Amino acid sequence: SKVDCMVWIVTWLAVTLLGLDLGLGVGVGFSLLTIVLRTQFPTSTLLGQLPDCEIYRDCKDSQVNEISGVKIFRLNMPLCYTNCDAFKTALHKRTGLDPVGVLARRRKAERARRKA
Repeated sequence: SKVDCMVWIVTWLAVTLLGLDLGLGVGVGFSLLTIVLRTQFPTSTLLGQLPDCEIYRDCKDSQVNEISGVKIFRLNMPLCYTNCDAFKTALHKRTGLDPVGVLARRRKAERARRKA
């Protein structure tokens, strides 16, 4: 991957310019920085089905058909406590759903049903 290549290049340059001990320390530090950045800014996609098969791809592709009534959301990173806010934001943005509004409509419908 491009990120792994950058880690390798930064480590190689640091070892070449600073020596083995400091260079490896810079490489480890840069590697940890890339891990933190990847977990804080994960990528996400909405998936759709390719025609006449069971393969799902990104909806940005022109050949993909979105399934009516179903949203398939994919986070391209493990979900953990460090990126849960990014997950929620991406989920709301990609699907167009507002969970607060859905909950409010549900409660309003329940109240109307209880009164009737």
